Amino acid sequence: MIAPIIAGLVLVLWIRGQRRDFRLADGSRLVVEKVIYGKPEPFEYGGWRERWKKRLPPALANRLFIPASPRGSSSWTSAGRIHADEDALYVYITRRDATTTGDFADVGKQRLAFLDEHGCEFVPTQTGGSDDGHLSAPSSGYSVGWFRFEAFPRHEAKLRLRFYGENGKIAAEFLVANPAPSSVPAAHWAVKPLPITVSYGDVSFSLKSVAIKNMPKPTMLWNWSPRIIEPRYEISEGGKESTDWQALNSEFYDSSGNFGSILSGAGFLCTNESAWKLRVKFFGSEKSHSTSNASWILPGLEVPAAGKVVTLNSGQDLQGVGLRVISLAGAGDFEYSNSVAIKAAPLDQPLDNNQMSTSSSSSSAGGTNGTMLTIYRQTVKFKNPQLLVEATGMSDDQRLTARATDNLGREYYAHQYYNSAPLTGSKDKPNKINYLTKKQGAFFLIFDLPADAKTVDVTFCMHGCYTPEFIFKPPAQ
Repeated sequence: MIAPIIAGLVLVLWIRGQRRDFRLADGSRLVVEKVIYGKPEPFEYGGWRERWKKRLPPALANRLFIPASPRGSSSWTSAGRIHADEDALYVYITRRDATTTGDFADVGKQRLAFLDEHGCEFVPTQTGGSDDGHLSAPSSGYSVGWFRFEAFPRHEAKLRLRFYGENGKIAAEFLVANPAPSSVPAAHWAVKPLPITVSYGDVSFSLKSVAIKNMPKPTMLWNWSPRIIEPRYEISEGGKESTDWQALNSEFYDSSGNFGSILSGAGFLCTNESAWKLRVKFFGSEKSHSTSNASWILPGLEVPAAGKVVTLNSGQDLQGVGLRVISLAGAGDFEYSNSVAIKAAPLDQPLDNNQMSTSSSSSSAGGTNGTMLTIYRQTVKFKNPQLLVEATGMSDDQRLTARATDNLGREYYAHQYYNSAPLTGSKDKPNKINYLTKKQGAFFLIFDLPADAKTVDVTFCMHGCYTPEFIFKPPAQ
């Protein structure tokens, strides 16, 4: 990691030409390889070292330079909320070590941001890293880091690019040429004073106020923003205030064409723009009479004992979404192969948290057409009963809920389980509605059922949404 090395070091450089770099305290160099606007591009390793590696005999090249790692190519990408079809600004960075050969070194997971002339900070909506065998064999890092910005100072010819260390302090700054400067706003929106109300039939959504909130500095987070906006809404249904709706997806734009997602953390744009547009998806519960929801109930399911799996294979179409309930299992230690349980046993010791690991492998399925068969394996240890569910055809305008009602009339909403970010239910409010994140394919739903729950009726509901837009003057900082 290079952040401890450069912590406290502040460099401001005027960059000319293609190579933009600065030398760190240990002699290594951090390089801004390229800044482009448009679609992402495959990164090509350049420079005199790469040219000599290709020209020299392999034995001599391996003596003079670090040989390519036998681990091959690797990459990672953050799960940021982006507009994949839209053009964006991309920054690619590398780091070179302090030796005379200047081989590639681990970039680490840096945090970058653009600052405009008003001091407003723009953070990336997505980032990632890759390596094509350029690091030494023991390394598990990445020789290239990339950052996708859907918001940046579009009207400035030079862009102020800031690097932060792990302690949250400024590590370095560059000035780089703006690859797509724009002298005029992308849109001329007519703003309205707050509150703004948008109605659909007898349900109304009102944007009451928009505040700016300063965020505390966390540990190293690539998409952390020092300030975010906090909108406050009021929903009425049939002329009465309603609590049966939630804002689950909030995006906002400025009149220069920038995009920010409150959910992904990139939740701030420049307050000196002439207008902001806030687009919100409101989803309503089953209690609302103004929603376009569809439900399906699986009644009288026995809660399996620890280490037991019950195959269900029940399916239903809900608003065009193919929903299939594959199996229901109790707490335990399980292994699944392509959603089929091949191992089931009680836990050998108590768990503090649920656990899951995944893997996949491909092989020829035989025949002359070269068909490949992919095996997905999941090893899970759950301390809660779980449903294995598959959903296909679910859109961004739909959300799924699953609610279990046990034999004593108690309600428990399911929570989705991710390998990288396990989610657990609210133990103090297990009956609070929980909208599940859009996900295609098979996934696990966890129910925090008590030990005395014997049977459950599981109600699946597919929720539609309303998406009002509010255009207003940005609040003062």
